[in-house]
Amino acid sequence: MRVIVPLGACWALAACPGPPPAATCSDLCDALMYDCGYAAFPDRASCEQGCRYDVSEGGDAAGLYACILEAGCDTPLVLECSRAYGGAP
Repeated sequence: MRVIVPLGACWALAACPGPPPAATCSDLCDALMYDCGYAAFPDRASCEQGCRYDVSEGGDAAGLYACILEAGCDTPLVLECSRAYGGAP
């Protein structure tokens, strides 16, 4: 038996998948490299590759991105975000 859940209920229960990792990684790298000005990566492609790897290992790129936005590029808070969501800024 197949159960179909209405989209609204799916979002309310937070059971729906988020944006594709590539889009989230793109946003995350924009925030880290351009908004915050971190020079941890030689170029954007390297940042996105690292992000996709973190996602493949169970990291939460969308959660990390949201946390970094909330942290306002404050380095100690960004590092806490990284520890909490499994990324490497």
